Amino acid sequence: MEFAQALILAGRGLDNSLVANILYRLGRIRLHHGNPAGALDFFKAGQRVGGTGSARDTSILMMNEAWAHATMGAEAEARLMVERGVEKFDLASLDVPAWAGFFTRNDMLAMVGTVHTELAHRVDSRHVRVAIPVLVKATEGYGDEMARSRAFSLIMLSMNHFVGGDVDQGVEVGMRALSAAADLSSVRVRDRMNPLRKDAERHGSHVGARELVARIAAVTS
Repeated sequence: MEFAQALILAGRGLDNSLVANILYRLGRIRLHHGNPAGALDFFKAGQRVGGTGSARDTSILMMNEAWAHATMGAEAEARLMVERGVEKFDLASLDVPAWAGFFTRNDMLAMVGTVHTELAHRVDSRHVRVAIPVLVKATEGYGDEMARSRAFSLIMLSMNHFVGGDVDQGVEVGMRALSAAADLSSVRVRDRMNPLRKDAERHGSHVGARELVARIAAVTS
């Protein structure tokens, strides 16, 4: 309700950047709750509004649209939006709206990795070839002040190793993800551990994978 009211007020005030911000957040809520189709409506609406403002606004919305498409297994649409989102990011000036300032080049890499992680799971495992190197770069680029983002990237990196068949590396990175998340109270981090657990469970004959599953269960139950 608060978001809807803010959206009305922002629209009346003709603040396109604020409207784009609200639409982005509404889309992320739906994406987090497993409604990618609903999320797409908000991300696309945000682009229509943000298209008259900052390229960074539009880039964020495009990358999140790509994520929603990937979650639905729509490979062509996801890859197209990634390409457009990266192009928009590169065109963005230094004059970035306050709400979009969080989205750095490192976050762009993480989003590319996120999209290809979804596609690796839902479409074709070959997408790990793109996801793994960009997630390695993203993980290395996050400092201690971005501990949650680093944990997210490590979780996805581990998942890609499992999907790609490198179980030893999947276990090693998965353990690093657990360590990175140990001091975080984020519910979202715990939620994202569950898909990693499922990937590890597919390798039940591997001692390390079984240990990783047990450790994830201990922190998410």
